[in-house]
Amino acid sequence: MIGSSSAGQTAAGRQGRTRRAAWIGAGAFLVGLFAAGLFPLTAHARDNSNRPIRIIVGSGAGGSLDVQIRIIGQALSKLLGQEVVVEDRPGGGGVIAGQVVASAPPDGTTLFAYANDLFSVAALMPRTTFDPNKQLVPISEISESPLLVVTGGHSKFSDVRAMIAVAKASPQGLAYATFAVASINNVVGQWIAKEAHIKLINVTYRSGGEAALATAAGDVSLAITSPASVYPALVNAGTVKVIAMTSAQRPTYLPASWPTLVENGLPIESATYFGVFGPAGMPETAIARLDRAFALALSDDAVGERLRHVGIFAKYLGAADFAKRIEMDRNRYEGVIQDMHMVDAQR
Repeated sequence: MIGSSSAGQTAAGRQGRTRRAAWIGAGAFLVGLFAAGLFPLTAHARDNSNRPIRIIVGSGAGGSLDVQIRIIGQALSKLLGQEVVVEDRPGGGGVIAGQVVASAPPDGTTLFAYANDLFSVAALMPRTTFDPNKQLVPISEISESPLLVVTGGHSKFSDVRAMIAVAKASPQGLAYATFAVASINNVVGQWIAKEAHIKLINVTYRSGGEAALATAAGDVSLAITSPASVYPALVNAGTVKVIAMTSAQRPTYLPASWPTLVENGLPIESATYFGVFGPAGMPETAIARLDRAFALALSDDAVGERLRHVGIFAKYLGAADFAKRIEMDRNRYEGVIQDMHMVDAQR
């Protein structure tokens, strides 16, 4: 079963047949081992087998990460034979939740779910003794999606070129909503400003969901947010309009009418991906057990379909490959942040 400390429970997930394209390489190998009975997921240290697994989400209820962790958590609970409790602790760009998990016993019962922002754009974090790249260990990547540039349903503009024209005509520039200063969303906002030669001002909210609602209400002109924060509910209701995506090409799992920034002459490509982490010092056996469970959960057709329905593409990477991707992205975004002098601007 899956519990919650901040939002209602969702219907129990069901385990389906393995979907060949839901995850890569290592996932197929792990499923084979599991099917052969070589790695029984319910076999675990006796002192932890009956304890709930807490997944602490570093953003607010209703955001992209909260939605997907609740979906995946149901399948995870059935695979592990343990209750999975989802707890939202927004604030500080993931630092608050990350610190809670970093200080927890490294026994695999307290996990941290967050996007790559905390690790990729650490240079934008407030000065703190917390170092996520040293105090947390990657377990599994669970999903990936482009970011969306959205505006309110009654906005003056409906596409990127018109947005740029409005911004250039405004001495104050335009405000855009994100969930944190230390976020790839914020980096993308300033990247757009640089490439389009306009002024954009970041306004932060507690979650992607709140940022989307503020945009729908007209409190800000734009939001840089994840698909799950606006699609399908706000988009179908007409309260927000998607004017661009940050992917290089239009992904097949999102509406084909949504253009990319590249198509609009802005050479910007970025993705946000989400994963699960544990405290540094976790035994390799505990990491491997959880990693296997996430691989199997993400191979479930029912899980994949529910994620796609809210604009999330399930993408599994195992612990080692996930760690490599985080390191590569950290190096990439450090260069972008340095080129745009973002660290100097916020100090």
